[in-house]
Amino acid sequence: MVSLSTTEAECVACSEAAREAQWLAKLHTDIVGNLEAPLPIFTDSNGALENILAAGYGKSRNKHIDVKFHLCRDLHISGKLEFSHISTDGNLVDIMTKALGPGKHGFFTQSIGLRR
Repeated sequence: MVSLSTTEAECVACSEAAREAQWLAKLHTDIVGNLEAPLPIFTDSNGALENILAAGYGKSRNKHIDVKFHLCRDLHISGKLEFSHISTDGNLVDIMTKALGPGKHGFFTQSIGLRR
């Protein structure tokens, strides 16, 4: 998919994370039993979070974002998922998407349980 803005790309990523979280929650329920809601999902994008929390919905700069990516907002409002902000420095998934300097590399590898 080609996104027209960074906010749209982050909304798409949050939507995919929400769909995976729903699937994993259903799997957990089938195997172990009910899972306590809401499941947390973190994003370092203020624009995407603003859209999900409905404060950014309807702004002219965001009208191009497809309706199907508003799933996140519906799941957040229903209490199934809880979207919140995480700083870029604490976002562990950045080890997979960004070039890391020596200090950050050590922090991330230790945080996800890898050892040097």
